[in-house]
Amino acid sequence: MTTPHPELEHTSSPSPGEPVRVLVIDDDELDRLLVRRSLARSGLEVTLIEEADPIAALERVRRSPVEVVLLDYQFPRHDGLVVLRGLRELDVFVPAIVLTGHEDTALAVELMKNGAVDYIAKGALTPQRLGQSVRHALRLRASELATRAAQEALRASEEFSRRILESSHDGIVVLDLEGRILTISPGGLRLLGAAGPGQLRGRPWVDLWSSAHRQEVAEALATARAGKVGRVVGLGPTLDGAPMWWDVIVSPVLDAGGKPERLVATARDVTEQRRQAEFEQQLIGIVSHDLRNPLSAMLTGASVMAESLPPDSPLADIVQVIVRSGERATRLIRDLLDFTQVRASGRLPIDPQRVEIHEVCRQVVDEMALNHPDRVIVHQPEGDGEGRWDPDRLAQAVGNLVHNALSYGLSGAPVTVRSVGHGARAQVLVHNEGPPISPESIPSLFQPFRRGEQRHDRERSIGLGLFIVREIVDAHGGHVAVHSAVGEGTTFHIELPRL
Repeated sequence: MTTPHPELEHTSSPSPGEPVRVLVIDDDELDRLLVRRSLARSGLEVTLIEEADPIAALERVRRSPVEVVLLDYQFPRHDGLVVLRGLRELDVFVPAIVLTGHEDTALAVELMKNGAVDYIAKGALTPQRLGQSVRHALRLRASELATRAAQEALRASEEFSRRILESSHDGIVVLDLEGRILTISPGGLRLLGAAGPGQLRGRPWVDLWSSAHRQEVAEALATARAGKVGRVVGLGPTLDGAPMWWDVIVSPVLDAGGKPERLVATARDVTEQRRQAEFEQQLIGIVSHDLRNPLSAMLTGASVMAESLPPDSPLADIVQVIVRSGERATRLIRDLLDFTQVRASGRLPIDPQRVEIHEVCRQVVDEMALNHPDRVIVHQPEGDGEGRWDPDRLAQAVGNLVHNALSYGLSGAPVTVRSVGHGARAQVLVHNEGPPISPESIPSLFQPFRRGEQRHDRERSIGLGLFIVREIVDAHGGHVAVHSAVGEGTTFHIELPRL
């Protein structure tokens, strides 16, 4: 169906289901009638616009874009090339089909060179031929518009990426696969004190680092070249020699085949955080170390007094208070020293050896029961307890969990320690009755300096016990978790490979 339409809304493309807007440019009324009838029988839904003058037609297209132009070649003062060249200057691609009065191969080639998408002799014009040509023109137009939209999206994305790079305070460095600098973000230039990217382009990135950390940098680059994400934290001085600590993620940039073709290093200045962490570690280490000697002397003296006093001495209870307080202080100092070691090296050292996990748990339970005569602590061994673990560290982890259960569990209810050995893994489960841990607290429960809110004893905790448990379990390649619910109490669950 062809619908004559004297004027169009100013849109570049019809909505789905709307007629195709076709502009016929021909100064012969009979030829326009032939086109009109052919379109009406072609099966296309079109809105037809007619113009006799090619210059006026170009002006109409500029005001009201159309999808297809059907163009006569011969005009009194111009030929169809004028219209083709004018259409090429428009921002929106408009395919043109040229209709001529005679067959001419050379003319057809010339028209195609100037932008025509098809060439039909008027003597061969049929509804089928014209419909086929218009559909082909519409497909070309859709493809061209999609390409332009993709190009525009790419330009917008590149511009957005450029603005991100310019506004970022981190250093973003693009490297080739050999680790040479290709480009660096403005933030990176500012951090390094470089005048411009040319000052660094082509230099091996590893050369910017302190010699003590270059091996770690090389390993991070190798990891990224293998298609994975590498990381390095180390000292890399600025260009004027000022010390600067970096925390860097090195990522591969993959080609279409999924192979790395570039590397991207995102570097953050962590100098101040590093200085603060080092100060904290030194302070904690010094204080903890200096407290150990006088505390050890105090415990030794209290133990000697406890052994020498008669059972009915009024000083016996005082001495026991001194002993318990000294042991608690010793435990706190040990946790602080372990925390300092984790912060300094990233992990706790362990010395795995053949050990029986049931025996370790039994010794912990006996010791804790001796120090807490008013509480019931039950040990339940099950299965084969043999494995390779660090017995001192394992006892420390179980002891921290039992102490935690005694502190937060109901004072009248028992604390149960189950040691289970089945298959390739062993487990320790420490359970206490009492109010559940709030769900919002569980995600941060094993973080340092976290303390519960429902402690039932009067002892002060610095919140390192569960953190140390996690570090010990991680060092063994294991996993620690907690389950806590109303009516079920709280259970801490350690799972360890037998190594």
